[in-house]
Amino acid sequence: MNEGIWARLTTLRESYDPLTVFSVVWAIYALFHMHYDTLNPIEYRLPILVMAVLVLIRPGVPIVLGGLAAAMVFEHWMGMPTGSNHTLMSLIMNCMILVAVGAQALAKRDLPDNPQEIFSIIAPAGRALLITMYFFGVFHKLNTDFLDPQSSCASALISFFVFLGKDVHLEEWMLLAASYGTLIIETVIMIMLLIPRTRYLAVCAGVLFHLLISFSAYRNYIPFTLFATSLHILFLDGAMLARFRASTWWKLFKDPAYKSLRLIAIMFCVMMFAIYANAAMFELDPSRSILVWIPFGTLLSLFVIFYDFPGKGKSSSDTTNGIESHYGRVEKYSFLAIVAFFFLTCFSPYVGLKSSQTIAMFSNLHMENNVSNHLIFKKQIPLFDNLNNSVEILKVSNLDNQLINYPSPDVQMARYAFEDFMSRHPTLKVTYKVAGETHTINYMSSEQIEAWKKNPIARKFMVFEPIVMQMPKTCFESFDRYRLEYLPEKNRWFKKTEAPTDVEAPAEKVDPDIQKD
Repeated sequence: MNEGIWARLTTLRESYDPLTVFSVVWAIYALFHMHYDTLNPIEYRLPILVMAVLVLIRPGVPIVLGGLAAAMVFEHWMGMPTGSNHTLMSLIMNCMILVAVGAQALAKRDLPDNPQEIFSIIAPAGRALLITMYFFGVFHKLNTDFLDPQSSCASALISFFVFLGKDVHLEEWMLLAASYGTLIIETVIMIMLLIPRTRYLAVCAGVLFHLLISFSAYRNYIPFTLFATSLHILFLDGAMLARFRASTWWKLFKDPAYKSLRLIAIMFCVMMFAIYANAAMFELDPSRSILVWIPFGTLLSLFVIFYDFPGKGKSSSDTTNGIESHYGRVEKYSFLAIVAFFFLTCFSPYVGLKSSQTIAMFSNLHMENNVSNHLIFKKQIPLFDNLNNSVEILKVSNLDNQLINYPSPDVQMARYAFEDFMSRHPTLKVTYKVAGETHTINYMSSEQIEAWKKNPIARKFMVFEPIVMQMPKTCFESFDRYRLEYLPEKNRWFKKTEAPTDVEAPAEKVDPDIQKD
C-alpha cells in the first residue's frame, strides 16, 4: 500500500464512472427502504442509514458501496420471510455487489479500487433481474381476473391515484385501458431494453412508468420505484456521465454563481426525506408520504432522463464502456445462479411451490386449490402440493397474531404457512378445518412441533399469499386496514368480513412475516 487506507477513503476525487451514479441512486433507495421496512427493529436498519449516508458522501469508493450492500443483506435476511418482492430482488442484487467487491479485494489483496470493473460484474446481473421482473410482471397478468375491469388490480391502483378526488367516477373504458395498457407498456419496455438502440428510451419510459405507479395510495410503492430506477440505470451507456458532465444543466449546476441554488437543492432533498421519515413513524400512511414524494421523485426522474441524453442518434449500446472483468468465472457463475434462482422463484406458482415473492403482486393470479385463472396455464404442473391444501381458521384464542388475517371462510391459509406459524407459536389455541375435517390445538406437543417445523433457511423464501376462496380474485387483503379505514369511499374494491373469533376484534395487526410492496 502506497497510501494509507484512511487517506484513500477520504481523498476527494470526482468520479464519473457508471458505478458512481448507480451508487448514489442505490443509496437513496436504501434510505427509503429502511423507513418502509418498519417491522424490522431499528438496530437492524440503522447500519443501512449509516452506510447509505457514507455512500452519498463518497459514491466513487467501491468498498463503501460494499459496506452498504452488507448492511442491506443483513437487514433483508433478518426480516425474512417477507412477501415484499423488491426485498427479495434487493437481497439478490446486494449479494452480487458483495461478490464483485469481494472478488476484486481478494484478487488485489487490497481495497477494491476499480469501479468500472465492479460495474461490469454487477450490471449484467441487475439487467437480468429487471428483464425477468418485466417478463413475469406481464406473464402473471395474463389471467381472466386482471383483464376484467371489475376485479383487476389495475382498476384498484388507478382508483387510488392522488390526482383523483373522492367523487371521481372512472368509466369502464378507463379501467380497461389501465389493465391492457399496463400489459402493453411493460412488454414494450422489456423489448426495448433488449435492443441497444432503444435502451435509452426504455430507461426513460421505465422510470416514468414506475414513478406514475408510485403516485397511487393503494400501496407505498416508493421504495419499489427507487429500486426499479436503480436497475434501469444499469442499462445506460458507459459514456453517459461524460455527456452529462458536458451538458448545459451540469455546467449551470457546477458554476460558482449558482452555489446558493445547489445548497437549496440539497436542503430541499434533505427536507423531503425528513418529512417522509416522519410519515414512516405513523405506519407510512401512503397518501401523506406520496405527497412528499411527488416533487422529490419527479426531480430524480428528470435527472435520470437527462443525464444519458444520447443526442444526435447515438444509442446507449455500450453499457459498460468496453470494460471487461478479469473475474470471468466469478461473473459467469454468479450471473447464471442469480438468473436461474430468480426465474424459478417467479415460476413457482405454476408448479405449486409458493405464491408470494414471485413478482405476481397485483396481478390477480390464482393457482391455488387446483383452480387456475391463467390463460396459458389452465392448471398447475403437479411438482409440489403446497398450494392445494388450504387451512380454514375457525377460532383463535389470541387476537394479537397473524391468523386473524384469514377470515373464515373467505380467505384461507396455505397449509405449509399454517404449520410453520404454529410450530413457532405452540401455545396458541386454534380451531381450524383442513380437508373437510375440523381440528383443535390447545397445546402442541414437542413431537408435533418437530413434525411441523420447517427448514430455517427454506422458510426464509417460502412465502404464501392468503388464498381467496371465491372467484374472481380481487385485490382484497384481509389485513389491509389503510384502505378500509382511511378511504372508505374506495370500499367497492374490497370485502369486509369479521375476524374469526367469538369476541370483538381490535384493530388488526400484521405479523412481521407478512409484508408486501
